[in-house]
Amino acid sequence: LGRKNYLFARSHDAAQWAAVLYSFLATCKANEVEPHQWLRNTLQIIPDTKVNDLSKLLPTTP
Repeated sequence: LGRKNYLFARSHDAAQWAAVLYSFLATCKANEVEPHQWLRNTLQIIPDTKVNDLSKLLPTTP
């Protein structure tokens, strides 16, 4: 998934962001979490989340 896909990134920054996105999607898949739903739920609850509780927002199974 890596090297050949980064060939089409037009900049180093774009390739880095692609790597972040692929990593996020792989984490969701490994933990059987639906990425779109996780993102929607996280964006709704993050304003009320304390800094010490941010690890609870990671896309892992509860």
